[in-house]
Amino acid sequence: MLTALERAWSAAFPVEEYVGQESFMRAAEVRRLARQARVGSGVSVLELCCGVAGPGRMITAESGCHYPGVDQSASALATARQLAGNLPCRFEQAHLPPLPEGRFEVVFLLETMLAFPDKDALGGEVARVLEPGGRFAFTVKEGRPLTQHERTRMPAADTVWPIELAELTGVLRNAGLT
Repeated sequence: MLTALERAWSAAFPVEEYVGQESFMRAAEVRRLARQARVGSGVSVLELCCGVAGPGRMITAESGCHYPGVDQSASALATARQLAGNLPCRFEQAHLPPLPEGRFEVVFLLETMLAFPDKDALGGEVARVLEPGGRFAFTVKEGRPLTQHERTRMPAADTVWPIELAELTGVLRNAGLT
């Protein structure tokens, strides 16, 4: 049975563009990002904040990559496991950072960079788990940090930490990412 939010998402996207994602990215955009990150057969792809893992399940099914997804929501991961069926997906519950141990060719972070208040810690952890030549494939809503007044008026303001693109570029560079 679909939740009200899932019904809204499925109504918002053309049928071929909704793959269970919990974001506004269309399936074609996820595929394009996966191609740019050179996701393919046997490539190890760690997805952070995977939720129910709609995009992760899709790229695993289409590419044959090795996919672990991480999220802090036990209920989202239970749904992800159920929906993954026989796909070779693994899921781990964790608060991030730190990131899970291991090395990965690609780290995916879709639509949730905004939720990390300490982008330096995140960038350092991504650099730590990437294999040499690895790729960090992410989306970002960039902008100036919220003022204190904006924070007091915004619901769940502790999950919204915008960053300006120039600052984010510096964070990534400081972590050793190019």
